[in-house]
Amino acid sequence: MRPCLGGPPAPCEEFLVNLLAVQCRLASAGAAAIVRPGESADKADVLAVFPPIPQGQQAPPWIMEAAASAGEVASTGTAAIKPLHGQDDMYGQPARRHAVLLPLRSGQGIRAVAAYVVESGNSRILAEARDRLELTVPLL
Repeated sequence: MRPCLGGPPAPCEEFLVNLLAVQCRLASAGAAAIVRPGESADKADVLAVFPPIPQGQQAPPWIMEAAASAGEVASTGTAAIKPLHGQDDMYGQPARRHAVLLPLRSGQGIRAVAAYVVESGNSRILAEARDRLELTVPLL
């Protein structure tokens, strides 16, 4: 995976990061990324991340998990909500965080996937976050 790290962001990347920040605020998401699926999850390109990853730091694990699911979302063209299990989660307990994954469509089909981290295990809250994000995802 090649995340966006280091140096000043390009104007396009800066726009995407700012848009992800607005979307996170609307959907009460803690983080977001735009992932372009590759031939495999480890070859995915991360086009933008919010909050930005400081230079020299590793990408958070949730981005790898989102990249692993991005190909499926891109191929089906439907949104998905995937659990994100953390190291502090108890075995067998439901996840307290979820990734809301939305396909990004263009004239040539689905070009990328937007992933948002929602800190909830409540299915109603997750569905509401997905609905809010689906309203704004065409801006991307």
